[in-house]
Amino acid sequence: MSDDRPTYLPTEAPAVIQGPLELQLNELVIDALNEYRQVRHAFMVATRGGRSEPDAQERTAYEVATAGLASYLHYQVRRQLGEPSEWADRDETPAE
Repeated sequence: MSDDRPTYLPTEAPAVIQGPLELQLNELVIDALNEYRQVRHAFMVATRGGRSEPDAQERTAYEVATAGLASYLHYQVRRQLGEPSEWADRDETPAE
């Protein structure tokens, strides 16, 4: 079975952002932000609404939404700063 997934390229660590940064949120980021906001609300209601802990499904949904939003924002920042892609197709992967 062939693995056609892109390969993560170990590049330099991303630059530390030193000042304000304006981003235009595309549809994917807006969708991720809306999902995060809804899931965060449900998570906060669960943790502040009388129960001491959210259930496993609520916690997982919150963690997945948080990671998804962070990933989309990370990609947008990399593009705006002109940083190279972190991914390569298998046939572009440098030899080890």
